[in-house]
Amino acid sequence: MSTAQRLTADEYDEMVAQGVFEPAERRIELIRGRLREMSPAGPVHDELVNWLTDWSYSIVGDAPIRIRTQSGLRLNQQESRPEPDIF
Repeated sequence: MSTAQRLTADEYDEMVAQGVFEPAERRIELIRGRLREMSPAGPVHDELVNWLTDWSYSIVGDAPIRIRTQSGLRLNQQESRPEPDIF
């Protein structure tokens, strides 16, 4: 029987800092302690992210809300480092 090794968020952060995933042609994220390969972005994806970003700014108006795109998110308790398109 084999088992998969889970990583902590701190271990993943250290691997990133050490350049373990560079140069990588694949997008990797840590989700609940496991490394996940993510689908590559393309022109349609990029256009949709731009549209969602513009739409989000138009909805919030002058509200003190920060909209982030293509940025990592730290979820320490879930041992995750997802990189959502927009949040």
